[in-house]
Amino acid sequence: DADADAAAAAVAAGAPVDRVVPFVYMVHKRLDYLERAIDSLRRSDFPRSQVPLVISHDGRIPEMIDYVEGLRDEFKLVQLFHPHACYDHPGEFPAGDESLNEGYR
Repeated sequence: DADADAAAAAVAAGAPVDRVVPFVYMVHKRLDYLERAIDSLRRSDFPRSQVPLVISHDGRIPEMIDYVEGLRDEFKLVQLFHPHACYDHPGEFPAGDESLNEGYR
């Protein structure tokens, strides 16, 4: 619609963004998928200095963290780490109630 086109043109011209919708990616082990998504963002014309790129990690996977850290100079980066990721806590259910861990594998 015309309002959306006008807003996009204003942002492209450097106007402040009042309603920012971040790009959010939930990642685990598939680095190649994230690389393709980031390549797509690189080809787009969104205002990188104003729109956050949020990466939610489901586990502290070294090669994924290294890649994402490398994006810090290029994007307005926010990283989140799931505190009870199965990758980091194999064989445990993420809860304080030990009865919930019975039979979990």
